[in-house]
Amino acid sequence: MKFSYLYGAYGTPVRYNVDAYKDKTRVVIATLICAVLLFSIAALQIMHAKNNVVEASPVVQQTQQPNENLPKPSEPSPTTVNYQSIVDDWTKSHKGTYGIVVSSLDGKTIASSGADQKFFMASIYKLYTAYIAYQKVDKGTLKLSDPYWKDWTRCQCLDAMIRISHNECGEKMLPELGREVSAKLKSYGLQNTSIGSFETTAGDAAIILARIQNGTDLSVSSRDKLLDSMLAQKYRDGLPQGFSSSSVYDKVGFRSPTEYHDVGIVKLSNGSSIIVSIMTKDAGVNNIAGLAKQISSALK
Repeated sequence: MKFSYLYGAYGTPVRYNVDAYKDKTRVVIATLICAVLLFSIAALQIMHAKNNVVEASPVVQQTQQPNENLPKPSEPSPTTVNYQSIVDDWTKSHKGTYGIVVSSLDGKTIASSGADQKFFMASIYKLYTAYIAYQKVDKGTLKLSDPYWKDWTRCQCLDAMIRISHNECGEKMLPELGREVSAKLKSYGLQNTSIGSFETTAGDAAIILARIQNGTDLSVSSRDKLLDSMLAQKYRDGLPQGFSSSSVYDKVGFRSPTEYHDVGIVKLSNGSSIIVSIMTKDAGVNNIAGLAKQISSALK
């Protein structure tokens, strides 16, 4: 084994193996040669691949054309119901004289026929009287607790004249209010109603019903008392029969055998409310119920 010396830092001699050094040099040279050969082979393969590449055609995305034979989506059909035609068809095909108003709570007419046709008022006057009496209660000029008729208080009479259409209570209360009733009704826009001739119209009744429902000139307490009496009134063969799936706050008036009226606030199952005022002569309560049922069915 052959050794030689080199001088390291500070002149210190360092011995190293010459044969080992030669062997390491050979290994490094051989490694470099292999690397050059591998690189050359790879380069040749890349050049060969480029020469044999077939250029791909661009992909064209085709837009699918609509099939004319397929059914086109239909536009949503309008759901507006012509309530006026329902009312008109009913009055033409059924006997009797009608005064009809269907309106929203803001007074907008939905349908009408003979809205200004005058009818004998019958017990509809009790609704007008009760509305004005409750206003005077709110002002403190009348007291609900006062003894009024026999052993009934004024509060009980106000309820009875709506709930059971009590004649004696109504006949006492109307003169008590006097001319104030007529004056107030005129100021509300009831131009076709007269206490003197005892006449009113479906249109005028609709005005009072909207004022009651909206609480116009009434406290919440008085409004609720009046509506509770209307909801509980016992004559249910007209509007309540036709609007069987709704809550009906109404007042009837009739004079047998000719006149029958039913006017009310109808609270529908969807939460909205409408005014329905129907007055008739020579038609009967069954026709009121039948017309109400048709309107109710159209509202669904």
